Amino acid sequence: MKKLSQKVIDYIYILFLGFIVGFGIYSYATAHPNMGFGAGSYEAWNENWYVKVRDGKYTSVTLPLETENEKAESTTIRKQLPEEMNPDDVLFIKSIHQNIVATVDGEEIYRYQYETTQYINEGFAPTQWISIPVSNAY
Repeated sequence: MKKLSQKVIDYIYILFLGFIVGFGIYSYATAHPNMGFGAGSYEAWNENWYVKVRDGKYTSVTLPLETENEKAESTTIRKQLPEEMNPDDVLFIKSIHQNIVATVDGEEIYRYQYETTQYINEGFAPTQWISIPVSNAY
């Protein structure tokens, strides 16, 4: 059996390293909207959201939503959830540097404060998946 020369081994390592780097860049740049939610089924709720605009009225939007708010301003979005939901249903929200408060009929059911869970410096935009349990009790 013929041994591989050091030049061939180096070439294989460089190809492998290039593949890993290329795959990493591709994975980072490509959206994966349906991954990481376990074996259960999912339903995308990007449509039929309403955002409160400056005059206090709501206008229909499709998520993701980009706003031009200043840092201290808040954006209110709302959605009518289905009447019947499974007890295990969870609403996932993808967030970048945002505080989130979920309310049902004015009652707060969930709060996420970005400032208190900041693991990476502010110059980096980490993606957080916020999971809010929902049930028919609301």
